[in-house]
Amino acid sequence: MKRSRTEVGRWRMLRQASRRKARWLEGQSRRNMRIHTIIHGV
Repeated sequence: MKRSRTEVGRWRMLRQASRRKARWLEGQSRRNMRIHTIIHGV
């Protein structure tokens, strides 16, 4: 099965975007955890 070039490009962009979003969410949760521990540690 051969995919068209535009289809491959779109699929690659989607994968990259989802990966970037996952990494961003991971960073957000990590930062929130640090703030959480600081607030509850006081």
